[in-house]
Amino acid sequence: MPLSTHKTICFSLLTCILSVACQHKNTFKKPTVIFTLEEKYLPAYEKEIDHRGLISDVYNNQEESFNRGKKIYNQVCITCHGNQSQEGSIPSAFKFWKDKFKVGKDPYSIYQTLTRGYGGMPAQMQLTPVEKYDVINYVREAFVLKENKTEYFKSRLHLSIKCSIRQDQRTCSKSSETMGGYGLWELFDQYL
Repeated sequence: MPLSTHKTICFSLLTCILSVACQHKNTFKKPTVIFTLEEKYLPAYEKEIDHRGLISDVYNNQEESFNRGKKIYNQVCITCHGNQSQEGSIPSAFKFWKDKFKVGKDPYSIYQTLTRGYGGMPAQMQLTPVEKYDVINYVREAFVLKENKTEYFKSRLHLSIKCSIRQDQRTCSKSSETMGGYGLWELFDQYL
């Protein structure tokens, strides 16, 4: 077999293998979540919420938010979810202290679960956005951080002043500690 024919066959074979291999895209895809309440049924205010501002307020008022969240959890959530010492009324309800989050473990994803419902949990529309983030704060700090560390999404804001110069203007803003090369808000930009 002439060398040029051999090269042509090898090149054709390599091209075929590469084209088949390249058709399989091994890329990250955001998980598809089917919430109980479709987005079109959300109240208008839910579509206009400043999640960054609310999360920042929670962490700037950590103790107050934790106490409000504890009260809400003990009045609304404990019935179904229970706690470490008392099983809730729905044995299959999510156990924050030991289960793996299915929708996402960051505060924004948990907010979406509360707001829109998921699986057997109905949407919690009786709670205001502030109340939702307060109970999220309580659940994360009281259960997840202490008992389920691998599911704890580090989002505590370590605020500092960050200044930059753009187009001959000096601007300063609060920024968060970076996590894995991303600032907190860059992580939330993936969702918002």
